[in-house]
Amino acid sequence: MFCPNCGTPIEKGGRFCPNCGTFVPSEGAPGGASDHEMQTGGQQWNPGGGQHPGFDGPDGFEEDPLIRGVPSPSDRRKKAILIGIIAGLLALCVGAGVMLLLRNRNRDTTSDTSGNESLPAIAGQNGAPGSQSGTAGQNGSAEGQNGSAEGQNGSAEGQNGTGEPGSPQGVLPGLGNGSGQGAEGTPGNGGTSPGGMTNQEAGQVLSGAAESQGSSEMTGASLSGAPKITDQDITISNGDLAKQIAELNTGATAQVIDIYANNYTPVRNASLAWDRTLFYTLEDVYPDRSTDGKINSYLVSRKSFVNAATGNKMEYEIYTNPGNGAVNKIVSIEYFQDHLEITDYYYTDSGKVSFVFVRDDINYVPSYAVPTKDGQRFYFNSDCMVKWRIVSGGNIRNYCIGSASMSENNNGGETQYDQLDASSKSAYDEAEKNILNAAYNTYNTVLGAASISWITGLVYNPDETARTDAHIYLWKDNEYLYMCTPAEDGSYYIAVPGNPDSYRLVIVTPGCDTIIVYDITIIVGVLYTYVDTIYVTPQSSAVYQQVLQVRDALNYAANGVDMMAVPDAQINIRYGLNAKDTEIIASGTTDSLGNCNIQLPPGMYTVEVIKSGYDIIYVNIVIRIDLGTVEIHFSPSLPAGEMRIVLSWGEWPYDLDSHLFTPYDSSLGDEGYHIFYSNPTDAVGDNLDVDDTTSYGPETITIPVVKDGLYKYYVVDYTNCSHGTPTSFDMSNSGAVVNVYSSSGLIATFHVPTGQSGVIWEVFEIRNGQIIPNQRYYNNIDTTDWWYR
Repeated sequence: MFCPNCGTPIEKGGRFCPNCGTFVPSEGAPGGASDHEMQTGGQQWNPGGGQHPGFDGPDGFEEDPLIRGVPSPSDRRKKAILIGIIAGLLALCVGAGVMLLLRNRNRDTTSDTSGNESLPAIAGQNGAPGSQSGTAGQNGSAEGQNGSAEGQNGSAEGQNGTGEPGSPQGVLPGLGNGSGQGAEGTPGNGGTSPGGMTNQEAGQVLSGAAESQGSSEMTGASLSGAPKITDQDITISNGDLAKQIAELNTGATAQVIDIYANNYTPVRNASLAWDRTLFYTLEDVYPDRSTDGKINSYLVSRKSFVNAATGNKMEYEIYTNPGNGAVNKIVSIEYFQDHLEITDYYYTDSGKVSFVFVRDDINYVPSYAVPTKDGQRFYFNSDCMVKWRIVSGGNIRNYCIGSASMSENNNGGETQYDQLDASSKSAYDEAEKNILNAAYNTYNTVLGAASISWITGLVYNPDETARTDAHIYLWKDNEYLYMCTPAEDGSYYIAVPGNPDSYRLVIVTPGCDTIIVYDITIIVGVLYTYVDTIYVTPQSSAVYQQVLQVRDALNYAANGVDMMAVPDAQINIRYGLNAKDTEIIASGTTDSLGNCNIQLPPGMYTVEVIKSGYDIIYVNIVIRIDLGTVEIHFSPSLPAGEMRIVLSWGEWPYDLDSHLFTPYDSSLGDEGYHIFYSNPTDAVGDNLDVDDTTSYGPETITIPVVKDGLYKYYVVDYTNCSHGTPTSFDMSNSGAVVNVYSSSGLIATFHVPTGQSGVIWEVFEIRNGQIIPNQRYYNNIDTTDWWYR
């Protein structure tokens, strides 16, 4: 055999000319096929999808620097070919591994990311070009150098099997809608996916329960990828609501109150006495009587101001009579650095001040002006302060304007105004003027101001560091209303009108998946609506496996320590937070141990759990490398009249405690009928069913019969309280969630306020069966011991 180029003789079996290096086909190859074509039915062997690394075609082989110094050119070429073959085989193995990881990525692009309403058009990312040499799919065809456009990061396959370049129906596997940019190719039935999988196959994960290992795989997953929205896709509305929200967030409309402005003059009348009817009708002074406690049926709303004199935050609770619309009580809470100043104002139906109770505390617990509680009381009639009572350390002193006000319910020493010295009279006169002005300035300013609520939360990277370049868009009714960016600590606040309404957040971050937070509901009287911490995750083709553990929130397992597993529970997963009505992208069931494996790309998802005999629950999760096991506490369904409160949290702090103050005898003070770990039940059956001290929860309280009156529910960070670190951020960062259930199912969910120091979370109250969110947070326990007694 001779070289066809220079005529040099070539030894038998040689493939390259020893003189000029020209490649010579094997004499024994059928049909003239060369060895490197591997007899694959006429298809060129092409691992990696393109030309073999280092191969310049039939005219020569580039010298590999790793084999320099080998004397024979023929040997160099042989070794280079061998290395190329090995590299190609390795590439095939890697490709197969990638294929398995991507088996659960959906190729379907018909997902409506907004549920019942559609967000504005979502821009797709361009699919990466495929290899120049086409690779036939399972049912597809490859046309020479213009094959399918299935690059490593993209796909030009349309929903119905069309692979035209730039098709808007192409998808990025697992990342969202995109347009392919590969060369023309014609996938066959079902279209092709990497490695020859059909679209249907690519949307599935390994199925079958592995109960012996305590886990069950998700089945029927159809991951279409997180929604893709860019800043260029978004235009802020110029509508009235958008303008109003923009104005609220400029700070120009910050509400300021001058509490003691001298706008009103007292009327002195020594013959007047206090009319006790209003106070004793509103407050539940006598638990066994139906003629009092009317305040528990009132409508409660809240507003926030800034004290013009101190610069402190002022929070107001407004109690409106549902029968006649009169405001009969306003509670003022001023936030000082180390304590609260709490003032209860009582007004007649005509708006005249009747009674004022002022006291200091470090957190707000159920109470009113019981005689045993320290503070100052101011009794009015027709704008005359008829009595001033001071209670301190069990001592009660009464200062009365005349004899008529001295004769009723003084409960201690009393002195008539005329008997006071000049200095004491001056103090009485000053107190009368200040409190009268405070009462009317509060009444007129607070009731005359617009109601504002704040949507707030944190934006973090997966490693818990703040992400400040995110764009947070407020969305409602197919309009983008406002945009803000997080502060240096990752926090954001968006002011919105305090009317009942529902919004969404769309978070767009460079290089990261878009996140949508659904169902942000503004409730009248709720100043702050807290959103789960948003973790923006870089766009990635990685898939992580996590375990969901579904456990009974009420019943223990046979070992008496763990909670009972819930098998055969249906698991549905949706993109985004609070997503209850959008497309289900993956589903599965729990095994005999209550476990279910999930395989998802990094991002934020909503998990829905369903099983007969239990109330449906929704849990927000973030998928990242360090997520670990997610424990879900499933509440058995309740009969009519009952209510259940279930607290769940993360690994740290280890011990969060539930505290429920019940209404059955408020005359006993703040500690009466207080359900917690030291007093787990009461005479009427309120019960702390589950007390957890080793992370995650649950802490479960059941109210068997929700009666009229006031309940208040708190969560206490016992770990940091007991260690004397009340300014800890641990509970705020714990991901704590409180779910409230009735016979109607899940009726309320509360997320712990984020980015705040403190150890006591005042979550909500129940007034005559109605849940009223509070969402206050306290970092002082110096004079409070109810959290451990």
